[in-house]
This record gives sequence, structure tokens and C-alpha cells, in this order.
Amino acid sequence: MREMREKRAPVVALIPNDIVGRQMAGPGIRYWEFARVMRSRFDVTLAVPPFLAAQVASTPSMTCLLYTSPS
Repeated sequence: MREMREKRAPVVALIPNDIVGRQMAGPGIRYWEFARVMRSRFDVTLAVPPFLAAQVASTPSMTCLLYTSPS
């Protein structure tokens, strides 16, 4: 008997160089739209640098998080 393996969506990380949220401009909007469209096929993470404000909440198919560089 064959094992049934759960298929997982590929994981994609996007690292915007602009604010993602209420005050986002061109680059932030672009990354948000990339993530929105890509989440239909991928598990998407928006990894926002700590000097930018992540002003949006995560959804089941998209995670927003702040990242820091290793010390």
C-alpha cells in the first residue's frame, strides 16, 4: 500500500524595501500585490526589515513578519 503524502505549496519569501500597510507607496503596493497574487499557488511570507513598519496582519496564506540580521 502506498503512503499518502500531503502536498505542500512551495514557499516564497518577499523582502520589500518600503512600508507595507496603510501608508505604502509604489514599492510597498507592488510587493503587496505580488504577494496577493502569488498566494493562490504558494505559501508567501512578506519579510519586512525592522526599520520599516509592517502595518498589515497575516492571513492564512500569507505571513507578514519583521526580520532582523543575525548578531
